[in-house]
Formats: sequence, structure tokens, C-alpha cells
Amino acid sequence: MNATKNETTPDFLRRTGTCYEGSKWALRTSGAMAGVWDACTRFDWLVWMLKNLKEPVDEHTRLAIRYAALRIVRETPLHDGRRLWDVLNAPTRAAFCTALRYLDGMATIEELAAANATFAERAEGDAADMAIYASAYADAYADAARVRKSPAARAFHVRTLKEAVPNPFLP
Repeated sequence: MNATKNETTPDFLRRTGTCYEGSKWALRTSGAMAGVWDACTRFDWLVWMLKNLKEPVDEHTRLAIRYAALRIVRETPLHDGRRLWDVLNAPTRAAFCTALRYLDGMATIEELAAANATFAERAEGDAADMAIYASAYADAYADAARVRKSPAARAFHVRTLKEAVPNPFLP
């Protein structure tokens, strides 16, 4: 049995050293992490929960996370009606396109590494893990460009991730 399944909220919080704000919210929300996952409306906290599971996610789930991240980059609505994709520069777009081609089996690992290196250089080192958590870095890039995201954008991120990844704490 996966040790993450049925994990209690206090056990998860003790094991992971969750921040005060997150701990307080999680303990108020549910005694079981499955309930915390379901109630969570913060994308960054969902990604953090995934990174702190007792057992690593399987390959299928990793691919689902990556596809969700790429979808977020392409479709996130901004406050002015544009999409996040619209404000990214050409090297950043090229890196994401290469990541998508890699996931589809149409680019080599060497091409992916080169695209990631180019993106990381252009993004001043903020994107070292871009292939795995592309959306988090796209958010950082957009914030750096002073692009304000709408509440709809934040909700879209959460919905997209939860659609891609079933609750990892459910039995």
C-alpha cells in the first residue's frame, strides 16, 4: 500500500515541516490530507504537496503534471484578456514548445536539455527545474515582467492541476 494514502494532516505536517500559514489552514480544513487536497485553492501549495509525498509519483502522474503545466502556460487568462503565452518572449516559448515535443516523443533529451539551458540563461536562473514545474516558472517569469494575473488565472491553475492529477491522498 502507498504510504501516502490515508495520511493524516498532523502526520503530513510533522513529516514535511510545513510553514505556519499552511499548517494552520490545513489543520482547520481537515484531519485527513485527502480533504486538504480537495479544499486547497492555492496552486503553489498543491505543487508543494506533490513534491512532499512519502513516495514519489509514478511516471504516468509525472507526465500528467507536465502536460498540465504546459497547458497552464499556454492557456492562463490574464487580467487584460490576453493569455500568459502572449507575454512570453521567443526563447521562453521555444523552450516550452521543445518540452511539449519531448513529451510527445518528438524531441530528444538532448534537445530538451539545450532548450532548458537556453531558457534558464534567459530567465536569469529562475528556471532550473523548468521541465518539471514549467507553470511555476512561467508564473515567476510573468511576475518579473509585471504581468498581474487575475483570480480567474489562479483558479485555472488549480483546476488544471487537479484535473490532471487525482487526489494522491485517497485510498
